[in-house]
Amino acid sequence: MTRDQVLAAIQRDDTIENVDLTGINLAGQDLSGGRFEGVVFRNADFRGAKIIRTGFKSCDFTGATMEGANLAGALWMHMNLSGTILARADLSKAVLSGTDLTGADLKGANLSQAMMDNAKLDGADLKGANLQRAILHKASLTGADLSGADLFKTIFYEADLTG
Repeated sequence: MTRDQVLAAIQRDDTIENVDLTGINLAGQDLSGGRFEGVVFRNADFRGAKIIRTGFKSCDFTGATMEGANLAGALWMHMNLSGTILARADLSKAVLSGTDLTGADLKGANLSQAMMDNAKLDGADLKGANLQRAILHKASLTGADLSGADLFKTIFYEADLTG
């Protein structure tokens, strides 16, 4: 599937399912409102993309770059985002349920009012991230770097903050 085919499918309101889009370049593209299930986006480039209120289920973004992308209100269910670069990305009001963000780069990311349920952020870099009013329920942050992060009214409920 090519970039143009992905964009056309989103315009048709199709769900994109079970395809391998490893290395695809979607930098700066508008994927808002799209629905993806079982898609492999390993090492894909989403820098500066607009991915607002987009749904992802059981997708693999290992090693993808989403630096500066707008992911506000996105739904991430049972995802692999390990090692993903999300520096300065806007994930405000996003829902990340059962998502693996092990070792992800979230420096300066906006996670305000995000809901992270059973999310794994072990070893994640959250330096300077905005987590205002975020809810981290049963989230694992073992060894995560939260230095300089804004934790105003952040709720850590049954979260693991060891290390």
